[in-house]
Amino acid sequence: MTQKGTELAASPGAVYVIRTLRDIYELPTFEQMETCLDELAAGMKLARASADLMIDVTENITGKESVIKIEWPESFEWNDDGRGDVGARFTDPDGRELLSVDIKPNATLRNPQP
Repeated sequence: MTQKGTELAASPGAVYVIRTLRDIYELPTFEQMETCLDELAAGMKLARASADLMIDVTENITGKESVIKIEWPESFEWNDDGRGDVGARFTDPDGRELLSVDIKPNATLRNPQP
């Protein structure tokens, strides 16, 4: 695991490149490990729910069985910013984005004025 741009140390707002579960285990503090795991789990749940929804919608529209192939990244960057944002991106085989879902659990909901 590497901390992007600096030596590995506990610092709020640091960005860590995660390639293996060991990288999560070796984060500087227990709290960072726990937070990273929570955000990773939330992202995986979001990806699964979105994929299941896309399959259901496609099957209802086409009347045919649908399959989605999930390709996980070899690594990802975890930003220790305390915000808890997670996201999932879905692309077609040519790399064109089909769906992008981002969740910001600490965001303030606003009712836009007409």
